[in-house]
Amino acid sequence: SQVYGAGLYVNGSPYIFENIIRRNIASDTSSTSRIYGGGIYCNGTGTPLIVANVIRGNIVQSTIRNYGGGIYVDGNNSALILGNTIESDSAIGGFYNYGAGIYCAMGSSPDIRHNVIQDNVATQGSRGYGAGIYVGTNSNSYILSNLIYNNTSQSGSWNYGAGIFINSGTEVLNNTIVGNRCLGGNWNYGAGIRIYDSTNTIGNNIIVNNSATAGGGIYAGTGDHATLLNNDVWNNTGGNYSGIAPGAADISVDPIFVTGPLGDFYLSHIATGHGADSPCIDYGYTTAQSLELDTYTTRIDSVTDADTVDLGYHYPIEPFVSVQEQKIATQIPLIFQVFPSISTSSCRIQLALPSDRYTEVHIFDALGRLQQTLFSGKLTAGKHEWVWNGNTIPMGTYFFIVRVGPHETFSKKVILIR
Repeated sequence: SQVYGAGLYVNGSPYIFENIIRRNIASDTSSTSRIYGGGIYCNGTGTPLIVANVIRGNIVQSTIRNYGGGIYVDGNNSALILGNTIESDSAIGGFYNYGAGIYCAMGSSPDIRHNVIQDNVATQGSRGYGAGIYVGTNSNSYILSNLIYNNTSQSGSWNYGAGIFINSGTEVLNNTIVGNRCLGGNWNYGAGIRIYDSTNTIGNNIIVNNSATAGGGIYAGTGDHATLLNNDVWNNTGGNYSGIAPGAADISVDPIFVTGPLGDFYLSHIATGHGADSPCIDYGYTTAQSLELDTYTTRIDSVTDADTVDLGYHYPIEPFVSVQEQKIATQIPLIFQVFPSISTSSCRIQLALPSDRYTEVHIFDALGRLQQTLFSGKLTAGKHEWVWNGNTIPMGTYFFIVRVGPHETFSKKVILIR
């Protein structure tokens, strides 16, 4: 038997915003059970926007397959998972306990950014993989600027990737992965990140104070590999690396965390009155602007990142989700997404507005020439979507510009190839 989505079962592309999704249980006692999504199950080919929610204490539980205690993203689904608190969710008792926080199925392509993913547990049964995040084969997941903290894989036999377990096709950028643990059983590998396959990019992360028997920081099995770029991998029990060499620009030093207004993993800056600058300041392989992190901060005084990006998780200036369940607040005035960013023919544009606004949606080429106006007029609050057909125009770089009201302008770049 199969059980889906104890809290929410999602079809299509809804806007799931500022909810408390708590203590839902998807379970079954049959010997053939498969359990998917204790908090949220994202079905099919949609692009749900899951933003600024508290997803806490949800459970998938059976004796066979338990996938996605907090969120399950189905194959071919392109969920945006942004600014949520995903904590204390569990996958319990199965032969497979995968993704207690988030499970990304084979073929999915979620965008996972600016979440706090903590205290999730994959436990009992035989396998505990990816207690924080599990990414399946050929899942083109994008995992940017998340705090992945204190997650635990603790099953009876195999415990891999308590922070993140990644198969293939994944970018893992600017996350702080700290205090995750692989415990118990016979094999405990890769408490920070467990790598399968060879098509993953891992860059600008801080991976510290995790613990496993081998590869407390990063573990790769025989034949597995990833491109490692400018990470700080330090003080991990069981070794910083196992089965994979450090990237040429990786470092292994104390990042010097300090406590600030929204948590304990800001970086020390002399400019904010601390005794030393963190070695993770300005150490990334690209710019903050290129990763859309230039409106976020690693400083306790909330000065935003600029130029070369700092390593690790970047805090919002205001909380996406407050720690008090009675109050939930979002930093973002709207959501604007264009995907895919590299296309052979067409792409979709999604815009979610918090209130009625006058809006313009334009497409320009690389020389600044207007190619098309998709919309100009008043839009109501909620989600709106357009499809752009690029079959009849030359390949190249195009810019999607959204103007909302008199003062807000947003842009996304799309590369059209043949």
